[in-house]
Amino acid sequence: MNPSIGRIVHLNSYHGPAAALVVGVRGAQETDLQVFYADGQIIFLQNVEQGNQPGQWNWPPRV
Repeated sequence: MNPSIGRIVHLNSYHGPAAALVVGVRGAQETDLQVFYADGQIIFLQNVEQGNQPGQWNWPPRV
């Protein structure tokens, strides 16, 4: 599945996953994200790669 603007993904942070909105697409695996942390902090990240390591994004698990 390829990312597209408006999709919800998870950012793998050092404190666990955070919700993020895809606001830009730079390829099949790289995106710009608006990240929403549980404590209310909102940050913008550019050129974030898809993956399972901290600092990367991935699709939310289906439950």
